[in-house]
Amino acid sequence: MIHMFPEYDMYIAPDGTELRFDRLSDLFIQSFDGYGMSPIKYLEQQGAFQHGVSIYDYRLQKRIIQWTIRQDSCNRWTYWENRANILDLLRPNRHTINNFGPGKLRKFLPDGTMRDLDVHLELGPIFSSPTGHWDEWGYTEVIRFVAPDPTFYNPLENSYLWNLGPAQTHLVFPITFPIQFGYTVVSATTPITYVGTWMSFPTIIIRGPIAGFTITNSETGEMIRLNYKIAPGVIVTISLEFGNKTVTTAAGVNLIGVVSTDSDLSTFHFAPAPEVAGGINTMIVSGAGCNPNTRITLSHYTRYIGI
Repeated sequence: MIHMFPEYDMYIAPDGTELRFDRLSDLFIQSFDGYGMSPIKYLEQQGAFQHGVSIYDYRLQKRIIQWTIRQDSCNRWTYWENRANILDLLRPNRHTINNFGPGKLRKFLPDGTMRDLDVHLELGPIFSSPTGHWDEWGYTEVIRFVAPDPTFYNPLENSYLWNLGPAQTHLVFPITFPIQFGYTVVSATTPITYVGTWMSFPTIIIRGPIAGFTITNSETGEMIRLNYKIAPGVIVTISLEFGNKTVTTAAGVNLIGVVSTDSDLSTFHFAPAPEVAGGINTMIVSGAGCNPNTRITLSHYTRYIGI
């Protein structure tokens, strides 16, 4: 017998408050759309005597998700409480001070997996009066969300850890041999299978000591190098989220200026198949002056073009 998990939806406000929509509650989704293929805009050009156009690239556009929701109650007091509650949870200022950001739509699939989408509320609920009948104890409303990044992702983050040292090198995951050991330079190669259907920009956390830290995705040819010596115990984070590329220490010092000019800071990513064969992204990390306390952590979310 195959045991299936229940399928349901959840909205998670920017402050972490959860609003659940499912058949076991009095709040549920009657219909939804916008979860399939992401909207696409093709980039084109036309020559002087060309009939038609040449399409040379594309860009994903923002995604619109629309729900029709229903909530029932047993009396007018509860009806007004339900209205106040959903307005409170969906309001755009439900975030901590100076920390404006999106909420999340979370879809729980029957196989137990989850898919998240970062969204902002665009419309509703407006609680329009029904026509033709008096619906005094419930409401049916349209809610519309906009997702600036139209790709879904698994909220369970993938992490890979390298412990680099001159006398010993330990990788949590299988590695490719040979590994070069030395008192000044250490390097290690790890093949990572990426199962998503859209690219993912990782976060890299480096704990010193290490000098000249370099990471390369040998399948895409992309590389990031820091022309910098990270002191023992100092933590440097390279965040590659699109539109927010940063290189900072735990103390908040901006190190973007130490990134080598030939680095691919803006494009470094995990690539899906068939961009790389089988989705296998081979990561190579290296640096000098390491000791057993040197650690490199690479983390990313698996992203999907739709569900």
